[in-house]
Amino acid sequence: AVVSTQSTGTMRYLSVVDEHSVFFVAISMAVIGTLILAASVVACCGSFWENKPVLYVFIGIMWVILILEISLSIWIFYNLEPIKRSVRPALFELLESYEETQRNMELDKIQYNYKCCGVDYHLDWLDTTWGQDHLDLLPGSCCHTMFQTCNITTTSFSQTGCYELVRNYVDFTFSVDMTTLLFAGFAQVLGISLSYSLTRLIRDYEVAKDEK
Repeated sequence: AVVSTQSTGTMRYLSVVDEHSVFFVAISMAVIGTLILAASVVACCGSFWENKPVLYVFIGIMWVILILEISLSIWIFYNLEPIKRSVRPALFELLESYEETQRNMELDKIQYNYKCCGVDYHLDWLDTTWGQDHLDLLPGSCCHTMFQTCNITTTSFSQTGCYELVRNYVDFTFSVDMTTLLFAGFAQVLGISLSYSLTRLIRDYEVAKDEK
């Protein structure tokens, strides 16, 4: 699937990544974000009321978040290479099905945004159905100046293939997601430790209060 995503805060076209992997990571991040929001509310209530049971609920939620973050990081680590390997055949599929209007739009966005042409190099177009019907021509998204088509002998066009550029960005994006999850996991451990300390302080305060 060709998806437009705001991963790591930058809007880019992440091309030809298995859509199930993309949706799995996106939904998992959304679930983790929702749990963090819920944990923040519970933490505020527990601290304001100095209520140990509420703080224990917060600690429980934090443990669940930590487990989810570690699990998702491991999943990304073990699935990143297969995801990157899926880029090449999917790009070739886009080239071969370029006659379809929607496919045109998807591939044109990739080639225009990444300033590339074809999969490994621009000559990949010559072996496609579109290339055989448009001899000595390349799609307009390959041109340095946007035209409907490029003449391969007279027009200035991108000769760099899209595969390495897209693959590198997929690698970068998922690696940043994994790193973010690991740092967030460290923050969860710190939050859990501080919460345990707070519950002990509340317990000691209650004991001292009862002894008076």
